Order: sequence, then C-alpha cells, then structure tokens
Amino acid sequence: ITGVDGKILDVNNAFTGIYGYSRDEAIGKTTSLVQSRHSTGDFYRNMWTSLDRDNQWHGEILNRRKDGTEVPIWLSITPIYLGEQKIGYMGIESDMSEQKNLEQQIIQTEKLATIGQLAAGIAHAIGTPLNIISGNAEFVLLDMQKSDPGHRELEIIIEQAKRISELMRQLLTAARQDPDAPVPELFSLTSWAEDRK
Repeated sequence: ITGVDGKILDVNNAFTGIYGYSRDEAIGKTTSLVQSRHSTGDFYRNMWTSLDRDNQWHGEILNRRKDGTEVPIWLSITPIYLGEQKIGYMGIESDMSEQKNLEQQIIQTEKLATIGQLAAGIAHAIGTPLNIISGNAEFVLLDMQKSDPGHRELEIIIEQAKRISELMRQLLTAARQDPDAPVPELFSLTSWAEDRK
C-alpha cells in the first residue's frame, strides 16, 4: 500500500518474501526501491495515465530484489479512496519466476523438436546420395587390386562416407525424441556381399 506520492505505507509478508526487504526497510521508501533498469520513465508514465483514466492498472513488470537480482512480477494496482478523495494505491504482486521458467522449458522443447525434424530431413536428403556414392565406390573397388591406380582414393571415399554417416547418426540420436526410433544405416556393398555368402 502506498500513498498518492508513491511512498510505501505498508507491505505484507508476501512482499518481504519476494523482494528480501523487511517491513521496516520498505516503509517510507518510494516504489523505486524495487524498480529495475528495465522500467523506463515512459513505462511509468503510461502506467499512471492508465490508472488515472481507468482507475486500475495491471500488467507484467520486471522488478529488482534487495540482492540485485531481477524478478518477473504480475502487478495489479487500484486506487484507494476515502469518500471522494484518493488517498493512496494498493498493489497486488505475484512472482512469475516459476511460470517464466516453465515457458522457457516449453520454448526449449519446441526448439529441440524443430531441430529433430530438421536433422531427420537432412539425414534423409544426405543419406540417399551418400549411399549411392559409397555403394558405387565399393562396387568399383571389388574389381580392383590394392596396387591398381585409384584404389586408395576409393577407400578414402568410402571411409569419409562412413564418417559422414556416423555424424548423421550422432545428430539424429541427439535430436530425436523417441530413443527407440531407428537411425538410418549407411548401405555397405561389402557387408551385403558377405551376408549373401
């Protein structure tokens, strides 16, 4: 509760719990006691204009605790009248920290889901041509001797294709939401030929 001059006349235990000031520390100070750097002059001018016009104001504000940390607050202000005379204001404040944390968790979850979809799309787009490159390299390699020109280069192509495939696997494993979902394997002509024996 404040006077019309903005000086604090009384606070309850919820106020002291949110901000860390004792009742004695708060009474007699102005509401700038909890004002953060985010609350500009324009913000307060709009607030007072709304209070004068609508006889109420409510909204979200970022205030400052005694230890300097900032706290998101849902604030509702209404004037106090004695007869026709306005004698002060009553502010009801709710700490929104937990709600904000939940909102951030939801945003993070949505980001991870988007990354997962992107990773799956990239894996599919890269996986097909990568299998073609690796498969053709292995196919050509089957008819070559180690001493033939280009043999080592084809081995390098296959090794690097496997490396890209493993990177895709790691990306999909990190991004997918379902831990039991299958991860695409790089087709191996050599493995296929061995399985057919």
